Amino acid sequence: MQLKDALEAATDNIDVRPGFIGDVMTGARRRRTRNRVRLAAVIAVVTGLVGFGIGHEWRSDTGGATGVVPSGDADRMGLGAEPERAHFPLPRDAARFVVGTPAPPPDDKAILQAAGVQRVDLWRLTASLDNGESVLVTSFFSHDGVRLVGALYRTADAVDEVHVSPVVATSSLPAVLPLPRRGWVVVDLGRQLSYRTKAGEPWSPPKADADVLPVEATQLRFSDGRRYTAISLVG
Repeated sequence: MQLKDALEAATDNIDVRPGFIGDVMTGARRRRTRNRVRLAAVIAVVTGLVGFGIGHEWRSDTGGATGVVPSGDADRMGLGAEPERAHFPLPRDAARFVVGTPAPPPDDKAILQAAGVQRVDLWRLTASLDNGESVLVTSFFSHDGVRLVGALYRTADAVDEVHVSPVVATSSLPAVLPLPRRGWVVVDLGRQLSYRTKAGEPWSPPKADADVLPVEATQLRFSDGRRYTAISLVG
């Protein structure tokens, strides 16, 4: 039975004012409309929050990232803290970076065999070192996350040494590969990189995306064009 029919039956033997049933029906329609508006507003808010949670890159802690620690120098220099949005430092395509004048590298098969992995990512960095060696750096995914791998070589015939370093993908820090007794390889796509050997000294001229730091380097500074952050390379 419809609401109007029920009201007419209920008031059949009752003296009600003219228009009473119509007013009740109008009020019911208004109440139903308000409820629908409230429900639509709640759905819109919930949908917006879910969408924000999916699309937003939440700020992450930097502790333990790639063996480097914040130097504390950033706050003293007024450079600000870590970036607010998570930043993945490595290329996701077949990008190529060249630092200095490296020798032609060994082929991928030799690098895979030396590193003991099945496959590596598409991007490559090749660089010459002060001691006459060259290094080829890329990354691979292991069971415990992304790792940098660096293959040291002098000729394309063989890989002399391999070094591996973890990359904390949610840390917003550059990816850093230590090369014992040789220096550091730093990759940070989209940022400007500088270093210095002592606190208080001038920073080196900035380089974009990737660089090889000398063994004497103690601090690394990176910038996204809006703010600078400094970290320590030594414990």
